[in-house]
Amino acid sequence: MITKKYTGHYDIGRNILVIGSVHGNELTPSSAIKMFEDTLLEPLLARCASITTLKWVNTSGIIARTREYSEISTTDMNRMFDKNADDSDDLSDTVSKLKNMIVDADVVIDVHSSPNCYPMVLINVDNYSDSYAQFCVDSNIAYAIRYNENPTIKKYAMEMSGIGITVELNGIESVQYQDAANGAVLIKKIIDHISTYKWAPTQKEPTYPVMFEAKTHLSGIVDYTGHVLGGSIFNGSVVGTVTDINDDRSPIPVTYNGPDGRIILMTEGYISPNEPYILVQPHKAK
Repeated sequence: MITKKYTGHYDIGRNILVIGSVHGNELTPSSAIKMFEDTLLEPLLARCASITTLKWVNTSGIIARTREYSEISTTDMNRMFDKNADDSDDLSDTVSKLKNMIVDADVVIDVHSSPNCYPMVLINVDNYSDSYAQFCVDSNIAYAIRYNENPTIKKYAMEMSGIGITVELNGIESVQYQDAANGAVLIKKIIDHISTYKWAPTQKEPTYPVMFEAKTHLSGIVDYTGHVLGGSIFNGSVVGTVTDINDDRSPIPVTYNGPDGRIILMTEGYISPNEPYILVQPHKAK
């Protein structure tokens, strides 16, 4: 784990903590944070008390190229952020150190990545979800809302009366320059908006729709036609085709039957029946 603290020039500003690569096979986050440090961080210090970055957090998992803590562990580090974790082993010691840093921060940005994913903020369904969604709308940031009760870094940050934000970038097990660059810009946009407008989440009953999983009963190789990550999709539109070498009808057209919205994830290659081929963040009803 590589830690760097940058002292800001605004004493009453916020202390920002940016975390990357809690999952060992997610390499894009730490690369994005490094690019953010090198090219975009400096001007933000005028409005922050400090910005601290944590890169390559899950060193054992990175070496083993596994999501979990290590090659022999089945423990997901981002499921250990509850108030009753046992601090008796090496993994929990790392989590304990992270918890202390989270408590000291006012804003925590936890950066992750997934395959074929549009750069976005991932929001949990709770009484703060509308406020986070509106923050993304005001900042021109893509977002997705889903149900998640796991004891994650984001949830722990919010429990500690801070701001917790999960960022999802594109890429798994390898890093593409453009994906890291997109991540660096997204981190900068989040900190810029929070520090400029002194934004804080407020509570209300959630009204923004959760992300929609589009599934098909087909199996085979999916080929999208005219649809891209981050683009709009509408109910009834033909998404593409699925080719199954064992089906004489192939390629078979696939029609999207769901709410109008933005495509935030697309499955590439082979899909199985009843597995989502795209995830869509529905547009909020006006």
